[in-house]
Amino acid sequence: MKTVLVILFVCHAFLCIAQPGDLYSKSNSFIDFKDAKTKLFGFKNAKGKIVVPAIYSEVSFETTWAKWTVKKDSMIGLYALDGTLILQPLYRWIEPHYDMDKEYIVVSKDFRNYGLTDLKGKKLLDLKYPRILDIYKNLLLVGESNRDSIYNKMIIDTLQNVILDEKIIHAEIYGFVEDHFYDSTGNFYLQAIKNEKFALFANTGRQISDFIYAGLSRSRRSLIMGRLSRNGGNCGIIDQNNKTIIPFKYSFAGVFDNGSIRADTEEGQSFYFNSEGKTISEEEFKVINVNHPYWKTN
Repeated sequence: MKTVLVILFVCHAFLCIAQPGDLYSKSNSFIDFKDAKTKLFGFKNAKGKIVVPAIYSEVSFETTWAKWTVKKDSMIGLYALDGTLILQPLYRWIEPHYDMDKEYIVVSKDFRNYGLTDLKGKKLLDLKYPRILDIYKNLLLVGESNRDSIYNKMIIDTLQNVILDEKIIHAEIYGFVEDHFYDSTGNFYLQAIKNEKFALFANTGRQISDFIYAGLSRSRRSLIMGRLSRNGGNCGIIDQNNKTIIPFKYSFAGVFDNGSIRADTEEGQSFYFNSEGKTISEEEFKVINVNHPYWKTN
């Protein structure tokens, strides 16, 4: 599962995370400073040139995403590392979301209605959604603040088309089954849960499977890895049409390079297959994966 890095910015966060002038308010090229007369803050570059004038009540460099947050009249804004203004200080909430190769910013002015911008501050979604919970490849999981409540979440695209709606499928939308960054084919899937069982959906909203899985872990090259129960010995692999490629009888089943598959038993035996589920030898499997040390098998 991809790692989505979430940093929550509320007014009090500036006070407990980084005070203006301390080590957390420095980058490699800039440091904040305080105007002796106005008692307000800005930041300078390494040569001492003022990049942002001292007009803010607080300035803080956020090391985890290399941006400057500023506060004015209790509202938060955002600057790029080089001093380019991204967002005017008009928001009560700023939250970065990282996709595989993209970065978005979730914003709110009132903690009730949320919207989305890109890294240049360009509006992608209006400030009208109760909550934006996750983002993956131009699809968004939106819903209420309570992530555990049911029948209140949707998956939409950046054009605000509804892809999956809990009220229609009568199940809780769990999120994305992500493809692997290593050799992504652009295929990824959605999953929903009902009565503690998961079902698989295409990223178009088409339902692929029934609610029968205890977990759907990851997809790679249009193959989806999952398990039928939380006990051992029930991992397997299906394809995008719900065809069983590897029976659900293994302690582990994983997709490697070019759709090659390794499945392990509880006893520690390993079996090898091609992307269609046909048996191949361990030597064939190693040849397929030899050029990619990330997927070493020994």
